[in-house]
Amino acid sequence: MTALPIDALREGFRAALARGPVVITSPTGSGKSTQVPRWFDGRVLVIEPRRLACRALAARVAELEGTPLGGAVGYNVRDEHRVSDATRVLFVTPGVALRMADAWGRYGAVVIDEFHERGIDTDLLLALLQKQRSPRLVVMSATLDGDRVAAHLGGRHLRVDVRTFPVTTHHLQDNPAQLPTRDHLETRVRRAGGCDATALIRAVRLGDPVSDGLSRMALDDARRTRARLRRAHDLPNDLGSAAATPQRLLV
Repeated sequence: MTALPIDALREGFRAALARGPVVITSPTGSGKSTQVPRWFDGRVLVIEPRRLACRALAARVAELEGTPLGGAVGYNVRDEHRVSDATRVLFVTPGVALRMADAWGRYGAVVIDEFHERGIDTDLLLALLQKQRSPRLVVMSATLDGDRVAAHLGGRHLRVDVRTFPVTTHHLQDNPAQLPTRDHLETRVRRAGGCDATALIRAVRLGDPVSDGLSRMALDDARRTRARLRRAHDLPNDLGSAAATPQRLLV
């Protein structure tokens, strides 16, 4: 497997964890959520903010470990779980983690991932884990003030700096905020709506009679389009008869 940016921290991670809590910050995509849980020798409880993340990460880590999901790697979320007595890495949501408080002693470490997505439950988890001083605590995020959190926990902040590349923004028009124009209006309406553009534009602009084959949805769209054209081009309001007949498109 190709080395990931987070791998640069692995050598100093164990030493830092032996001295106390560890806060890890690294950019999105650096590999912290899939790699750090695999760095522990014993059982580890990984707390993710959402059920979808628990399921997806558990599946990916199980794949990396070469084990079936629910074996050495599993997850436990509301109304669904894939876990067994052999599970060593368990992904859970904050609510499930709180309900498991009596079982925290079975784990050698607890990892709170995506800590920047804080809520009452994650703050409570952090306070309880900090008070117990056991199991070992790891907090991870891509957008966290790591030094400040590490100071609060009395731990160490480990950070990954990755290579970045400049990005240039190009706009399709000289003036991105340009108001709609009448240029090639028929072609643009036909391309967007797939309807009789000529008839629709006549109806929108002039209230001309058109075929009654247009659906009620097209009529509603035409009304909204005409209102937008009026506002954009200061068109007068008396562009058609108000009489309702099956042969007239009223917009």
